[in-house]
Amino acid sequence: MTPHPTCATCGLVFSAEDTVSFNNGRLTHFDCRRPRTLSAEERLVLATYCWSHAVASCPACARAYRLPELLSVLVDGRTHVCPFCDHDLVESVRAHLYACPMLPARVRQRARAVRETAQRLVKRSHELSDVADVLMRQTEVLVQSLHEAMRSSPRRRV
Repeated sequence: MTPHPTCATCGLVFSAEDTVSFNNGRLTHFDCRRPRTLSAEERLVLATYCWSHAVASCPACARAYRLPELLSVLVDGRTHVCPFCDHDLVESVRAHLYACPMLPARVRQRARAVRETAQRLVKRSHELSDVADVLMRQTEVLVQSLHEAMRSSPRRRV
């Protein structure tokens, strides 16, 4: 069985929620330690347009945070965590990014398109892996039938 596509750097299987990039022509996680982290482009858009207003809220603490508050907290190298309970707020920040009324519509649409394209790429790589698995199984069956045919046929000397 052919495994699903994995990161060329860390070897983990990609999920549709992972943030991916290309490294030397190979698909990799943007950050292997945090596969779902924000991409460099997402961070740039947030820093440009959302620096001065709340970008995430913690469901556990019921508090809202601005980007500088989330970046000032580093826990095990992670950013975008609640400073009080260490809850991962990446998805909250990402949801804000794609709905923020402060972003020009074109920027918001482009950011969403980049994310959706990356997700389609990961999904398509899984589909191709599944097709490759089917083809490998078919090839194995055909090779086995060829061997059987060769065994049951009279041998010719060259």
